[in-house]
Amino acid sequence: MSLTVDDILGSHGRIAARLPGYEERPEQIQMARSVASAVANHQHLVVEAGTGVGKSFAYLVPSILAVTADESSPPDDAEAKGRERPLRVVISTHTISLQEQLLTKDLPLLNSVIPREFTAVLVKGRGNYLSRRRLMAAVERGGSLFSSEEEMRQLRTLDEWSRKTHDGSRSDLLYRPVQDVWEEVASDNSNCMGRKCPQHGACFYY
Repeated sequence: MSLTVDDILGSHGRIAARLPGYEERPEQIQMARSVASAVANHQHLVVEAGTGVGKSFAYLVPSILAVTADESSPPDDAEAKGRERPLRVVISTHTISLQEQLLTKDLPLLNSVIPREFTAVLVKGRGNYLSRRRLMAAVERGGSLFSSEEEMRQLRTLDEWSRKTHDGSRSDLLYRPVQDVWEEVASDNSNCMGRKCPQHGACFYY
C-alpha cells in the first residue's frame, strides 16, 4: 500500500481516524514533506520549528514510510532483495527522556496506525551504562575512593542494584546517583578492556 505523510498526518489521515479531536498542523505537514523529500533524494536538511509544531511526528512518519517502502511494492527479484541489508534510521535526541517518549508513546501510536511492520530500540550513550568490572573495583577500593558516608552508601546500593537490573542503565535507578560515584562505575571507553574484560559476557553496554 502506497502511503504519504499526508495519509498519516492529514486532517483525514490515519491518526485523525484514531484520535478524536485531532487537528492537522500545517507546519508539521510541511516539515514532514521536507523530511520525506530529503530522505528520498539523499539530501541534508536543517529545520527550525517552534514548540507545538509536532516535530517528533514530522520526522518519525517520513522516516518510517521510507524504511518500510518496499512493503508497498514487491521486488522483481525476491532472492536479490533478500540479500539487501534492511534500511535503518538513527534518531539522536538531546535528552534521554525524549528518546523514551518516542519509544513508549509516539512510536507505539504510529505502529498502530501505519499498516507496515517496523521495530525500534533505544540506544543510550556509553556513560549511561554501569560497568560491572569498574563497579567491582570501586567496591574493593571504596574507602580510598570516597570520603563521605553518603557516597559509600550509594556505592553499596549500586552494587545491590547491579544484581537485579536487566540493562544496567542509569535511568532505571529510582534515584540520581552522586556524579562522582557514577563516574567511578560507569562504562568508559578509556577504561574499557573490550573482549578481554572478565565481565564482557555480562556487559550491559555490549
